[in-house]
Amino acid sequence: MPETDIEKAKTVCLDTWEKIKRGDYSNFLSTKNTEGAHVRPKATIQSPYMETPQDTLEKKNVSV
Repeated sequence: MPETDIEKAKTVCLDTWEKIKRGDYSNFLSTKNTEGAHVRPKATIQSPYMETPQDTLEKKNVSV
């Protein structure tokens, strides 16, 4: 993997961790503002919610 791709992934990863720590689950970076790197939350139809570090339930993005 090229070093530039690793740096993009690192930027997205660090941004995601900080947003999770703050409880901001609505503003993850997308491919539009990171040139390809992005977070893809996983979900199933049976369980569209995830428990957060803040002890809340947040809806996952569900793609069917």
